[in-house]
Amino acid sequence: MQRLIKFGLAALGVATASGFSTQAQAGVIFDNGVLGDNGFLDRGGSVTSGLISDFNFGISAADDFRLSDGNNVITDIHWFGTYNEIPEVDNFTIEIYEEDAAPGPTPFFSLNLGDVGRQQETDLLCCGLNGLDPVFKYSARIPALELTPNDTYWLSIRNVNWAWSSPFGIPGNAHSRRDGGDWENNDSEAAFFLTDDFVEDGPTSVPEPFGLVGMTLLPLLGLSLKRKK
Repeated sequence: MQRLIKFGLAALGVATASGFSTQAQAGVIFDNGVLGDNGFLDRGGSVTSGLISDFNFGISAADDFRLSDGNNVITDIHWFGTYNEIPEVDNFTIEIYEEDAAPGPTPFFSLNLGDVGRQQETDLLCCGLNGLDPVFKYSARIPALELTPNDTYWLSIRNVNWAWSSPFGIPGNAHSRRDGGDWENNDSEAAFFLTDDFVEDGPTSVPEPFGLVGMTLLPLLGLSLKRKK
C-alpha cells in the first residue's frame, strides 16, 4: 500500500513564545474527545484519569486517529494533561507513527515544541499522585502536515512530570511503551483534537518564519514522499 505524506511550508517554525487568543475554535478535522464535550465527562468538578507520557519515567503514550478525505491536513494540535509536579516550563515533544493495530517502532514525524503555555481547566480534576490535581489544556501549531485519508496514524505527546488526560471508564485503543520496549494496549483513550486552519484556542506556540526548533521531518519540508508498505 502506498502512503502519501506531505509537509507544507505554511506555519514554518515553532517558537517558545506563548499567549492567549480570542479567536474561536474552528476547523476541527478529528476529535478524540475534548474532556466534558464529547461524551467523555460532564463538567463541574469531574475527575479524569491520566496516561503517563513522561521523559523522566521513560514512558510514551500514543492514541490512534484517522482523517477523512478533504480534511487531511493538520496545522494545529490541542490536548489536555496533568502533572505529578508542575514544572516551571514544559518540554513537549510530539511524534506521529503509522501502522494499524499499534504504533510502528519509529515515528515518521517528530517535533520538539518545548514550552507551549498552559491553560487550566478550572472544572476538571485528575487523580494524580498528589491527590486531585488540576487539568490543563495546551495548543500548538505545526508546519502543515498532509496525511493519507482513512489511513491509521498514532499521535504521541510527551513532557516532563506529566500525564495525558484520559476519561474514567471509557475503553479505547491508546497504547503505552517504555523506552526501547514494545507498545501495549492500555484500553483507554487520550484527550486531543486536531484542526486545519491555524486557529489558536488557548495557549499556543506562535510560529515565526524560519524559527524552526528541534524538528525532525522525513522527508524534507516541501517535498512529498510515497511510501510502500
